[in-house]
Amino acid sequence: MQRPQFASTVFDAAVAAGAARTPAALIEALEGAFAQVGFDYFRVVEAVSDGEARVLRYMMGKVNPAWETVYGEGRLAQQDPRLRRALSSSEPFFLSEVVSASDVDDDEYRMVKRAEQFGIGESYVLPHRDADNRQFAAALIGPGRPIDGIYRVAVHTLASAFLLAALRIEAAAIGGSEKFDRPALTIRQLQCLEWSRRGKSSADIGKILGLSPRTVDEHFAMACKVLEVRTRVQAVSTALALGLLPYRAADVSGLQRNP
Repeated sequence: MQRPQFASTVFDAAVAAGAARTPAALIEALEGAFAQVGFDYFRVVEAVSDGEARVLRYMMGKVNPAWETVYGEGRLAQQDPRLRRALSSSEPFFLSEVVSASDVDDDEYRMVKRAEQFGIGESYVLPHRDADNRQFAAALIGPGRPIDGIYRVAVHTLASAFLLAALRIEAAAIGGSEKFDRPALTIRQLQCLEWSRRGKSSADIGKILGLSPRTVDEHFAMACKVLEVRTRVQAVSTALALGLLPYRAADVSGLQRNP
């Protein structure tokens, strides 16, 4: 797939996820894009206690039934390096990078090799802790693809869209949607995020909007603070997932909109 088409597929799927109102609609919005980045299965889970240890509460997604049976009956969550890593860090990660860094013990390594027998050679996990200190994660599962810069951004964008939409849909179903109201970003912050989504640098955005690059960076910093993320890539991903982008009111006069 050519990169412009690849980017269009990812962003279109993220926008569709932001508009989804049911688990079925969310799966339909994302499964094609997930498949193109090498993940046949995907789910959002919450880490909860069963009285003895941490287990995973499945919320929504698309699972491998055979592996889920083995995973549940064998209580493999206790040997899952993804769960351990997600509970101890807020940083997203690829399982292959954790394994290649030897950041697994013998039991975890055996669990990883057992998963490979079910076609699960790669996972991407995006942890999330909400205001009530509940711990969630989006887990993408499948053969994966070679990891490079644009692939990492694409997977993170899709995982963010999936996670935030799943939390919003579940909250709405139980009458708690007020926790996921859209953050209040300024017009300038939205414009900067929209132009960043289209691949523009701070200098480019400054010329388009009549601002200095430093002022553009300040808008990005404030947007990151409001969205509770650390980087502009994460800010764009989160804004897409929340339905704040594409920002239609951005000044596009004289310039062709990227797909």
